[in-house]
Amino acid sequence: YNFGNGFIEWIDREKGGRWTLEAAQEFSDIMKGKTGWSVYGDPPYADKVMSYYDALDFISGDGILIPPLKGYTLTSGYGNRPSIGDFHYGVDLDGSYGASIYAPGDAKVYQASSSCPADGGYLGNMCPGGAYAGAGNFIQLKMKYKGKELYILFCHMKDVDVKTGQTVKKGQRIGSQGHSGNSTASHVHMEMHFSIPVIATTEGSVDPEKYIKFK
Repeated sequence: YNFGNGFIEWIDREKGGRWTLEAAQEFSDIMKGKTGWSVYGDPPYADKVMSYYDALDFISGDGILIPPLKGYTLTSGYGNRPSIGDFHYGVDLDGSYGASIYAPGDAKVYQASSSCPADGGYLGNMCPGGAYAGAGNFIQLKMKYKGKELYILFCHMKDVDVKTGQTVKKGQRIGSQGHSGNSTASHVHMEMHFSIPVIATTEGSVDPEKYIKFK
């Protein structure tokens, strides 16, 4: 902190060690009187530092992301799928219908929606429409991963336990596996994108298996 050696001792003694902007301003005024300076320190400095920690940015604890299901089978990987002639923008996991889904790391809920029938999936179903057409009931998390913004999307859910803007902790239950939206069978479709909150595009897209150790 930029108030010199005396500030910590003063705030411990006078304010019980609790920083507030008012306390910082009080100390600054005291020191201006003692030194004769017109300016002493920067009272809002701590607030300025904390402003770098955007309310949407969270570091995933120890930097290790965990699988979102506890008992599951990885049924489809990331990338080209020659057998059906498409590119898969994420991975598909099957933990059985209704299986709990957990946050892979500390994060903020960037978007969440539960407007689609939980067991109403079929090929071509574009619920809920808009930018997330076909995702069904979904959650998109935002976190900081090794200094970069990472968005993790879970699609085709049954239940959504969290709301947009809510913070979640690593390992916290956030919902359950369903069969909603553009889905031919119950599963969890999971995508990871750096820097941009999108779906079904290669923009910022990465293979989740390179960041999460699936069994």
